[in-house]
Amino acid sequence: MKIANILLITLFLTLLNGCSSFNERSIASEDDYEKITPQFQTFLDAESKHNPGKAKFDQKPLDLSFVEIEINDEQMYLADSHDQWMVGPQGAKGPNAFIFDHASYLPKDIKKYFYNVKDGKKYFRFYFHPYDTSQKAKVLEYLSSKSIPHEVFESGKLKAYSTASKSLIAYDKDSGRAFSLKTSTNGTVQGTDFFESRPYPTRWSYMVRMLSDSFYRVRHKLQNLSVAFEPLATGIPYIDQSNSVRLMEDVSKGKLTHISGFAFNDLEKREELAAKAGMSVDEFWTEAFRIKGRAMAEMGLYLGILVTSNHAQNFRWEIGNDGKLTGRVVFLDLSDVSPIKNIHSALGNETFIDRWNKYVGNTNAMKTEDRIRFSNFFRGDHNSSIENKWHTIMGEAAIERASEILNIDKEVLEEKIVSEYSPKSWSIDINSDQRIKDAFDIHKENLSSIRTNNCQRSIVRILED
Repeated sequence: MKIANILLITLFLTLLNGCSSFNERSIASEDDYEKITPQFQTFLDAESKHNPGKAKFDQKPLDLSFVEIEINDEQMYLADSHDQWMVGPQGAKGPNAFIFDHASYLPKDIKKYFYNVKDGKKYFRFYFHPYDTSQKAKVLEYLSSKSIPHEVFESGKLKAYSTASKSLIAYDKDSGRAFSLKTSTNGTVQGTDFFESRPYPTRWSYMVRMLSDSFYRVRHKLQNLSVAFEPLATGIPYIDQSNSVRLMEDVSKGKLTHISGFAFNDLEKREELAAKAGMSVDEFWTEAFRIKGRAMAEMGLYLGILVTSNHAQNFRWEIGNDGKLTGRVVFLDLSDVSPIKNIHSALGNETFIDRWNKYVGNTNAMKTEDRIRFSNFFRGDHNSSIENKWHTIMGEAAIERASEILNIDKEVLEEKIVSEYSPKSWSIDINSDQRIKDAFDIHKENLSSIRTNNCQRSIVRILED
């Protein structure tokens, strides 16, 4: 059966090197885990104890249901014609189309979970959150109403564990291959009130893909920052729903683990982490917040973003297998940002700038002033702050790293830096000092050299392996 209205996007960037009441449940033992690495187990145990709802929940494996949708790729959809699939300022009510948007750095062994060929026919898979009671029904209703061939599977090779938010850790029950998966859902392990009617909109999956590609290009410049890259988004624009893959490769390979910033709220956990690293509590957390501060400078000057909700859920510290800090912070939730225009312009991201201004609301408006910016705060959870001591440590470290990147004395930056509130950030007027202006101009030139051949978009028949 020909599906006239099914369209398929494939988009990639050619790269150079460059909350309701909660029930307290038992915590999983090592025997409860299937296949995943010990490093992933450590991460998940921390997630089940340190989270915005301050709840404890189990980590039993969850079945991942999905719908397998027959596709027809006779018509290839041009990636830059976004008006055709993100109708309206927020992207809802797009056409009858399917998005399969992936980057060249998507691991091939992950792609197979989202695309399949059987009996000469091609299918793509759209996954549903185990705690959802609403979004799945909307997808299936849409497919049926349009007479689109599809089959629902209540389980498959992928299973999942819960994180502290609506994302999941998906893993192959046979091989243990694991990654983070974001889906539309109206509920999580912690309940439904806070997450009620929370689809993952197509406009956000698209913007996150563009940000991920830009961040990937500058990854070799980063010393204290790692990014949870998102190299794949699938979506159904008409009902404004998406899936997105977020990589956690070093954890999946057993090289290190991630500890959410929420762990800082737990005094016992603070002491435990410091002891494993062979450090005093003060030594460990001073180093941890120095790393965080330096990473914030790199976010501003290389990634070109301010974190609009810089709570503990949006970053994780990397912990090596020896228990010590690796020197890097992992940034995730790529949609929770306000971009900084002067950095993205230097990187040649004009298409991104245009799309962000068109499809993203004022809450995440792009920063267009001629200033140097980086986020300056950390909340212990969604609603609380931390002692000023830690902000001071972060601030000193951020200035230190910014001075290294700009090759300018940090005293020059310290004289001109001011605090701003929305979002909370440090800011420096580039034109307030000729030395700062000259240093920033050189920095932009260096960024421009990274962009060569990196912003060319290619439309390919990616479904032909």
